[in-house]
Amino acid sequence: MIESDGSVSPLSIVVTGPSSISFGSQDIGAALSGANVDGTALGLNVGGNGSASGFGFQPGSTASVWIQSTPARLGTATVDGNGDFTSNFVVPADLASGNHTVQLQGIGFDGQPRALDAGVTVVGTGGLPATGSDLSLPIIAGSSLLLAGGLGVVASQRSRRRSAQR
Repeated sequence: MIESDGSVSPLSIVVTGPSSISFGSQDIGAALSGANVDGTALGLNVGGNGSASGFGFQPGSTASVWIQSTPARLGTATVDGNGDFTSNFVVPADLASGNHTVQLQGIGFDGQPRALDAGVTVVGTGGLPATGSDLSLPIIAGSSLLLAGGLGVVASQRSRRRSAQR
């Protein structure tokens, strides 16, 4: 979808390669690349690389690339003299898997704010990275040994009491 002058218009998404899509109008548009394309949704991997480019923006202005859901800026770029930009980015490692929206924001040739949106599918674990090591097996083994040792002590004390009573 394209947002311009407060109005929102739907855009057609065109698959341009095995890992890239393009969308926009004749005046302003964008392309995204990532891991793969499933139907018309671009796939991005958590922690993986992506790229966004756009045309029809005001030369010398700054364009930015965002991922929506929990908004995070993926990158920025200075628009060149032809109104084009490219921004390479890394998908945040803590981004949840699922459907998200990538939005390219900038100023159009007419000086008005512009935003181009495309749905993407993020795959990977997301959440906080794993640290440390898995201690579940040593903890279970240690607990079992303590329990067995405790039961052994109880059985030994009962045996002594019985022997002393005889």
